[in-house]
Amino acid sequence: MGKELLAFIQFDVIYTRQGISNQWTRRIERKADPIKIGTKEIPFFTVHWEKETIEDEKRVFCMVNVKCNPLVNDPNTIMLPEGWQPYEEEALKLTDKEFKKRHLEAEFTPYP
Repeated sequence: MGKELLAFIQFDVIYTRQGISNQWTRRIERKADPIKIGTKEIPFFTVHWEKETIEDEKRVFCMVNVKCNPLVNDPNTIMLPEGWQPYEEEALKLTDKEFKKRHLEAEFTPYP
């Protein structure tokens, strides 16, 4: 029996500070079709911090790869828009956790 085939969906999550508060908005974008890569794991997370002090940061860019069902990449599979929601929620969960390590007091506006 072979190893499980893995697939990932890449998301960019952009955090934007509201003024000088600890209130941040989040925007999430699915960057490409799911990536099918065989049986190897890939790094799931990168962050770009602007070259500012923590208090002065206005934007933070995160890229995250969320594991998905390899069938999502099958051309015969039709994904309805609501089908992406669990993957978006997982991406936000992962990036929020990492973001809060640097911005402990951050509060997020609800994501639609």
